[in-house]
Amino acid sequence: PDKTFTFKSTNSQSWRDTSGWRTDNNYVYQGEWSGGGNHRGLWFFNSADIRAKLAGLTIKRVRISVTRLSKGGSSSAQKPTFWLHSYTSPPSGTPLLAASFTPSTSFAWGDPAKWVTLPNNYGDDLKNNLRQGIALYNSNRAPYMLFSGSATLEIVAGSA
Repeated sequence: PDKTFTFKSTNSQSWRDTSGWRTDNNYVYQGEWSGGGNHRGLWFFNSADIRAKLAGLTIKRVRISVTRLSKGGSSSAQKPTFWLHSYTSPPSGTPLLAASFTPSTSFAWGDPAKWVTLPNNYGDDLKNNLRQGIALYNSNRAPYMLFSGSATLEIVAGSA
């Protein structure tokens, strides 16, 4: 039978292309507001725990539960763009991202936490130590959104 594994984020941080890592809070930002720099927001996870629990299993489903804060950018429903990253903590420079995915799920101010289904290759990359965590970023600088620094990753896996 398939098994469901959940992993809570261990940390979060956002990088701005104008000034580096934000130190004022642990929100996960996407986009740019009023020329303040485009953000790459990262959630970090215990990647060793993910690898250990998924070893030898086939990924069946990957979801992440995130909450948009009731501030920042347009209050209307917006779609974030998810990415994978390769870090267990903030790197010294611009974080590199891979495998962008924009879901059909939209987030408005004050919405309760929502589950977003991510591509199964996200789980494969985490399981195989190719990536370490999940990020938000849009090269178009929009939409600008702020998310809670706390996220829950759920991966369903089983035998092939």
